Amino acid sequence: MYDIHCHILPDIDDGADDINDSRQLCTIAVNQGINTIIATPHFVENEMESDKNEVIEKTSLLNEDCIKRDVSLTILTGMEIYFSPNIVELYEKGVLLTLNNTKYILIELPMYSQLPPYFEDVIFHLKIKGLIPVLAHPERYKCVIEEPNLVCDFIESGCVIQVNCGSIDGMFGKTVQKTAHTLLKHNMVHIIASDNHSISKRVSFLGNTFNTVSEKYGHGFTDNLFINNPLKIIKGETIETGKAVKIKKNLFKFWHVK
Repeated sequence: MYDIHCHILPDIDDGADDINDSRQLCTIAVNQGINTIIATPHFVENEMESDKNEVIEKTSLLNEDCIKRDVSLTILTGMEIYFSPNIVELYEKGVLLTLNNTKYILIELPMYSQLPPYFEDVIFHLKIKGLIPVLAHPERYKCVIEEPNLVCDFIESGCVIQVNCGSIDGMFGKTVQKTAHTLLKHNMVHIIASDNHSISKRVSFLGNTFNTVSEKYGHGFTDNLFINNPLKIIKGETIETGKAVKIKKNLFKFWHVK
């Protein structure tokens, strides 16, 4: 399997605290059947701006450490970039990292507020630059929990949707879990990743979630979310997102009342 969203690098953001923490996350990943991880430290403009060169250096050092310890895991470079009206400008300045230096760029929207009014404009200009936004864990966003059909709009605008395995397993509570499964049932998910941070703060188990999703939704569908589509991200190949199925309003009301 391939994990395209993980805060595995030591002492760079709110992820792994130190090299020992990173090593434990590497061991967990291998035990869960993962052979490749994209390291995605946060880039939050003017707050938590992970340095591009530091990310590259720490990724290289962690790969060397895995080789020395005979851990069969490859770490690739990336970032999780917090949404702002300046993303295109930051990309042009060369301070951002895409996922494994491909056309895919991992973006996080505001967690507890409404969709930014400049969302469509920024996505449009990213696409003009030849980039494909991968939206990180929309099932956790307040705006999506209140209106899951927003994800259909995200997909129609050209975004790829990544859901956290912890959301599916209930790590973030029943509401987020229900939202995650609603998105899965309506073909609004393209990739499932760990978004692991550290042993002490947050760790989830991608392999376990693979089994859960496979039992509930079928093997072919699950392989696309955990293997085929993540590999396409790594290779920079096009993902066929398919057609999302909008939630009917009467079902949506029932879903909220429950």
